[in-house]
Amino acid sequence: MVKIQDIARIVGKSHATVSRALNGNTRINIETRKEICAIAAQMGYRPSFAGKALREGCTKILSVLVPDLSDPFYAEFINGLRLNASKDGYDVVIYDYDRRSDLELRYLEMMLGGCCDGVVAFITSFEHTKETVERYWASKIPLVAVGTPDTREINYDLITVNLLDGLSEILGILSANGRKHPAYILESMSPETLSRVRSFILDRWNNPPADFEPKKDIYCLPPSGVSQADDGYRIAKRIMREKPETDVIMTWHAVQAYGAARALIEEGVRIPDDVAVVTCDHTWITNFAPCPLITLDQHLDLLSKDAWGMIRNRLLNKDEWLPPQRAIIQATVLKQENFFRTDKKKSRNC
Repeated sequence: MVKIQDIARIVGKSHATVSRALNGNTRINIETRKEICAIAAQMGYRPSFAGKALREGCTKILSVLVPDLSDPFYAEFINGLRLNASKDGYDVVIYDYDRRSDLELRYLEMMLGGCCDGVVAFITSFEHTKETVERYWASKIPLVAVGTPDTREINYDLITVNLLDGLSEILGILSANGRKHPAYILESMSPETLSRVRSFILDRWNNPPADFEPKKDIYCLPPSGVSQADDGYRIAKRIMREKPETDVIMTWHAVQAYGAARALIEEGVRIPDDVAVVTCDHTWITNFAPCPLITLDQHLDLLSKDAWGMIRNRLLNKDEWLPPQRAIIQATVLKQENFFRTDKKKSRNC
């Protein structure tokens, strides 16, 4: 590896002069800078990122941790984050933990080693990450958790989306439209969380289905490992077999909704006339859905902008480390007209 000392010996300049020239210091004569840089390039010199970060006290890198980069929701969020961070000269490095808790923890611990100035993370829970997150706070490394359940037991910054009002609005419209047999495709969750979901649905359904039961109407299956679209497809097929009277399928992810819609079309089901399809995250891809989808807009543009704003605020105020910050964005319902049935004849097309 070519070092600055090697270049200094060839050009007959001091180590300090060569170092300043390679770093673009304007105190060095422009012709001298060009000469030194040209010789350095010929010798194959590569600047040390670690050394530069050590000298400047920052890396100008922001890390973002996501569970599934193939999901347009996270890709769209990252694009917004990159756009906002770049305005302050920051690059974004992405870590996809593939919905694996062990990989999630490993990446969080790795990023404590100084490879970045801050982290934006979609953390699944604090059951296995609590101690690591506490180390971020103690080390004054900015970490913003996005969408993670709020807890005051540990210190961290949080930005999340309030889905409850939007979901309440959706459930109310579904009920008013005469939908009586809903099915829900959700991620795996604990019995306690499942109980809360059931209570939430019943509390906000104006005329709750008399036979509504979580065990048969809420499908909380682990990911197949293929794709979320495949998960939605397989579960929707199962729903049609086990509960053919279903007139609403609600999914957590838009990609699941695409898979579910494909399954319904193959079964000759009209969307939304026979079965309405609802998803909790609106992204650019849902604008091009071949079938009507009812979606919740989580305002990813605001989410990414505010996440970077929190990081930036921490970076600019390290000497005055503020108490944990909390920000909430309100989700809004889109495409409400797609709830309503039409009088079209049954077709295999949407």
